[in-house]
Amino acid sequence: MDEEQTNRVLLDIDRIAEARAAILEGPEDGQFWQNVGLIHRRMIERYGFNAFKRHINFQYGQWCIHKFYSRFTLRLLIALLRRGQLPRGALARVDWHGADDIYWPVWFNIETGQRVADISRSRQDIHLRAYAMYCGLLWQYASINDTLGCLRIPEPKFGYPMPVRLKGQLISQDIAMASLDLNRMAMFMPLRSKKRVLEIGAGYGRLAYLFRSLFPDVQYSIVDISPALAVSQNYLTAVFGEENVTRFSPTPSMPRALNFLLPHQLELVPDQHFDLAINVSSFDEMPPEVSARYLKTIGRLCRGHVFLNGYARSSHRGSRLGLDELRYDPAWKLLYSRPHEIFPGWVEKVFEVA
Repeated sequence: MDEEQTNRVLLDIDRIAEARAAILEGPEDGQFWQNVGLIHRRMIERYGFNAFKRHINFQYGQWCIHKFYSRFTLRLLIALLRRGQLPRGALARVDWHGADDIYWPVWFNIETGQRVADISRSRQDIHLRAYAMYCGLLWQYASINDTLGCLRIPEPKFGYPMPVRLKGQLISQDIAMASLDLNRMAMFMPLRSKKRVLEIGAGYGRLAYLFRSLFPDVQYSIVDISPALAVSQNYLTAVFGEENVTRFSPTPSMPRALNFLLPHQLELVPDQHFDLAINVSSFDEMPPEVSARYLKTIGRLCRGHVFLNGYARSSHRGSRLGLDELRYDPAWKLLYSRPHEIFPGWVEKVFEVA
């Protein structure tokens, strides 16, 4: 564990959380997210930030596939066969030399860090083989329409990624999922012309990493809450260098390639500042009044396109709304809205904002 780097992240988490609490009269983001933040902070403290892709990342949008008969794997197989492709991605393998120190929710209680059951090594190996098979199939699927060349961008070693290889190449679920998103956007908008991009709820920054790797002239701003904002700013700093990052500050500015803001700081951003606004699977997890406020803010700040994906309909019995249930500005022109082919229950949407 790199203690100095871990301590830096923990200090950032606390500092950002304090700044957020100072401007809130109540828990706007809900007690659930406050509890999640505390759990993730403990996990970073216990297992180290330099290995976050093997613990908290399983709550940052990465599917924890550990069964060969998973519905996610089945949908991938069907999608590939429908295109006349043999599922060669299933040949992806685990690099067993780097398969230690994985803290899956199926193996560990994420609140306590203790094993949930006495899982044998052979059972763990089966889980990892099932995960590798899924990652390989997802990589193959993402490669079908990768017109941008996303899969040629290497997965950063920082964060200790899961040890899965296909034809000798380190592959990852994160790069494949980000590739699907970017290639979908590219079908409806000229990404190279997007100079100012806003992502709300960026997780650890996987999409920002891929976007800026492909289009290094972009100015990419991330809006999030703690601890995710601290995680993404430290991860992207490690990958791209301090000189390209404007870290979170109570007095925000956006002069560099990568900028990090709390939600309330969007009020200080000029109208029509961004060419593209992105949200990947967090509007569907917010209270309806919060997601509605974000959509209104996007309408003020964005003059180009909006890309959304996530669950089409909420499973929270009315306390949340899925993307098909949200109310969008009638002035937004809907360019695309379809269920996701391989992610059960998800939908993708692309809007043009005049």
